[in-house]
Amino acid sequence: MGWLPALQPSSRVQHSLPEGCHKEAEGDGVAENSASAGGERGGGDSAGRSTLPVVLMSKVCNASDFTTGWYQRAQVALGDTTLHYHRKLWEFCFIHGVLDERGLLQDGRRGLGFGVGKEPLAEAFAARGCSIVATDLDESSSVDGGWSERGQHASRLDDLRERSLCSADDFERLVQFEFVDMNAIPTRFRSSFDFTWSSCAFEHLGSIEAGIEFVVRQAACLRPGGVGVHTTEYNLSSNDATLASGITVIFRPRDVDEMVRRLCRKGFLVSFDHTVERDGHENTFIDAPPYTHNPHLRLQLEAYESTSCGIVVERPLHRRWFDRR
Repeated sequence: MGWLPALQPSSRVQHSLPEGCHKEAEGDGVAENSASAGGERGGGDSAGRSTLPVVLMSKVCNASDFTTGWYQRAQVALGDTTLHYHRKLWEFCFIHGVLDERGLLQDGRRGLGFGVGKEPLAEAFAARGCSIVATDLDESSSVDGGWSERGQHASRLDDLRERSLCSADDFERLVQFEFVDMNAIPTRFRSSFDFTWSSCAFEHLGSIEAGIEFVVRQAACLRPGGVGVHTTEYNLSSNDATLASGITVIFRPRDVDEMVRRLCRKGFLVSFDHTVERDGHENTFIDAPPYTHNPHLRLQLEAYESTSCGIVVERPLHRRWFDRR
């Protein structure tokens, strides 16, 4: 792809991973980390899983991601060919890339999306033959939160097919829509899906704690071998001060680490790379209100610099899921 710029060497800021998580995970019998589990699913096998190497794990949005193979493949699948350094595009491509690398975007797979709004992912997954349950807030709640006014709420199935990524017949056959409160996930979803996802949704559940608990609870919807992929706000300014409650919260590195610990204690496979690139215009420009959206990887949210991050949660294929804190 000739329009892509050459990737420059990066200056990186690295936070350590939560040491306690690895100890707790080993104590619960989850000795292997996410990378090893994902690697098992990366090669081709008799079940028709993807032959793409599994390298995409939980991480922070960085400019270098936009020139990677996983990003470019996902971008094409989502009907876009323009290089635009925008974190929302990164979130969509990250979710698609994680699931694609693990062979989950194929006929017969079943996915569950939370707070989908009018994003293109449900349609893109249906184009690969996946059966999708796409969910969003009910009408009254979306109005109260201002999502309907901003055009970020889905109220019917047709709201999810704006890019014509698959045929109308396939879309109607494979995708269903329903209203779901992310703070009250229906028990009927338990152990029913090969993958789950949400794109910058759980930071709008009212508090840091509510967001963490959502990610933990949604993991119960996964079948053995299933994968959850969720993006959210990541605090680049502080590991102490943050927006901790309200319509939008910003997760500090320590909040992400706490999320990882809770998931590990329940037997899920998850780790997080806190690497933050601090070189180049795209990584250092902070977009402030009214946003220019070019580039839009780092932005000002009240007193804080924020970006997006992605969380990958894997339910082990051969280990019974257990509900223990």
